[in-house]
Amino acid sequence: MGSLASVMLVSIRDGDTENSTLIGTYCGEDNDMVPPPVLSTHNYLWIKFKTDSSLVNKGFLANYSSVDRFGHLLPFYTAVEPLGQAPVCGGIYKLSSGTIQTPAHPDTYPPGTECRWVISTNPGKVIQLTFTTFNLEDGSYSTDCPFDSVTVYDNSSIPNTGGIMGKFCGNTIPPVLTSVGNMITINFKSDFSRQMEGFSANYITIDTSTNSCVIVAKKRLYKLVFCVLAVCGGNYFSATGMIRSPNYPNGYPRNKNCVWKITAPSGQQIMLNVTDFKLEHHHMCKFDYLEINGFKLSLHIIMGQHSAPLRQALLSLFSVNVAGGLWPALVGSIVSPNYPQPYNHKAECLWKVIVSRGSAIQMVFVDLDLESQISCLYDYVEVRDGIDSSAKLIGRYCTAGSHPLIIHSTGNHLFVKFRSDISRSGRGFHIKFDTG
Repeated sequence: MGSLASVMLVSIRDGDTENSTLIGTYCGEDNDMVPPPVLSTHNYLWIKFKTDSSLVNKGFLANYSSVDRFGHLLPFYTAVEPLGQAPVCGGIYKLSSGTIQTPAHPDTYPPGTECRWVISTNPGKVIQLTFTTFNLEDGSYSTDCPFDSVTVYDNSSIPNTGGIMGKFCGNTIPPVLTSVGNMITINFKSDFSRQMEGFSANYITIDTSTNSCVIVAKKRLYKLVFCVLAVCGGNYFSATGMIRSPNYPNGYPRNKNCVWKITAPSGQQIMLNVTDFKLEHHHMCKFDYLEINGFKLSLHIIMGQHSAPLRQALLSLFSVNVAGGLWPALVGSIVSPNYPQPYNHKAECLWKVIVSRGSAIQMVFVDLDLESQISCLYDYVEVRDGIDSSAKLIGRYCTAGSHPLIIHSTGNHLFVKFRSDISRSGRGFHIKFDTG
């Protein structure tokens, strides 16, 4: 690299924007100021050259080449992302579709490998990731996949959204993952024991407000085009997020049937808050409708339409709710935090169960294992016949057999409170309810 005047500088960053990690800023005329060789973490380097209005000098000259993670030279490509394919291990991708895979796939991946892929698109778009093959060292007996694993993160900048979408291992192909924001990160890690064939995954970017079509394969005689009509359904695993009807708020299309599945970790529950809702009106919801079926670890949300005037619907801000919540549902379950593992000390959780007017609630304890005390003064579940803590007490329970076989409400509300002290913990409890 040639010399630089003291008023000139070169900045090098490890990534594709000026916000990427700074590797170094260099200036000066002496040979000992020549920057050392630079190796990027991913498949981008961002370089900025700045001068002022005073002295002019010879400038600089730098050569670059593509290498794999072991420093071996790769063939030269004029495109940053040739054919949308991933480099050897990790990278930053901005194309509308592409493929990522473990090193050497479909052969076994090397031991002690760590790869990170960042997929980003423009604001207003989301990313859908589909695994086509998957075979990693099995760690399914543990919830943490302690050996080889793939972890997917939603890097959404939308408030109250994003986070880990899932951590996977073994040979079961993960579900199709759809981001909330316009960026996801995929981390792959292998240890030094067993190596398997790894995985391959395709991604596409989807415009949340318009139809989206991308070419996923192009041959001499044909090309395969994949089209998605906005965002209609998907699998969501992050702790918080947002879902919406296709093309919201500009009117959803006719004759659609969208299914969203939201899954929380074991021992946690899901709270769904609908913040905007405008569908075709019908007292029996025969035309356009939103159907929510709630059970312990996930919710299925189904939107189906009959040909009719276009309206709007937004389902927003679902979040993991560890203890307590509002249950406006016909059937459902309530469990203590971490159930069936021991619950936390000093916990207080409140649930309100609400059904339609004119209906009543019947509640059954499927399991109850709390710290035992004859008057249930320490850990307990309390059920009240009403909407809040001032309603009539039905009972306080802490041991199996201390509760009625079926608990009935007199109206369309029940209030449930769980409390634990600082000493012993049991397995917790599991309650099921439906309309009586």
